[in-house]
Amino acid sequence: MAGGRVRMAGTGTRFRHDKQVPMVGRSLLASAIVLSIALATPAPASAASHATSVPASTALHATRVPASASAAAHAAPAPAPYATPVPAAPQAAPAPVRAVTLEQKLAALFALTQPTALSAAAWRTAWAGRDTWTAYAFDWSSDLCSSSPDRPLGFDFRMACRRHDFGYRNYKAAGRFPDNREHVDRAFLFDLRQVCGGYTAPRKTACDRLAWSYYQAVRRLGGLTRAA
Repeated sequence: MAGGRVRMAGTGTRFRHDKQVPMVGRSLLASAIVLSIALATPAPASAASHATSVPASTALHATRVPASASAAAHAAPAPAPYATPVPAAPQAAPAPVRAVTLEQKLAALFALTQPTALSAAAWRTAWAGRDTWTAYAFDWSSDLCSSSPDRPLGFDFRMACRRHDFGYRNYKAAGRFPDNREHVDRAFLFDLRQVCGGYTAPRKTACDRLAWSYYQAVRRLGGLTRAA
């Protein structure tokens, strides 16, 4: 401001300053001068930089997600909390099998060695499930028909010889063989004839003759040689 005139910075406009300008006009004039100076004066580079820019390191730390965190985000869900396993309840030991009395063993042995269809069927069932007869301590071993063919001319005498061995060996072990040998031999003949009953003449006739021969052999020699 010089000589009563004011030049507005950057504009070339001059205002006369004297006592004739009212106070309101002076205030407006002063505001206009300040505004024009503020608009015409550029902000310092350092201030602008501090006001608007964000350091690269700060931006990276603010926006970048570490690789480990990204992998963790896509990883499988965390396992369920560990639960302490509950031990299984101990199983009770099987009850020991009580041995039967001699009288019970002899009664079962008698029932399984009779010359009847009922007894033969009962023995076949017992032989198939012989593991369930451990309380009786039966001897289930057999050499089948000993020195005679087990299948003479194709007739299958194996099961008949098994039951015969069963009777002989168990009665001998119980000390009751002489008194029971006869019905065991007759049961043997019954079983052989059951095999022959599945054939018709002339095959049945040949089978019946072989059955009788086997029976006669055990009657003469069985007490001395079979199941000794």
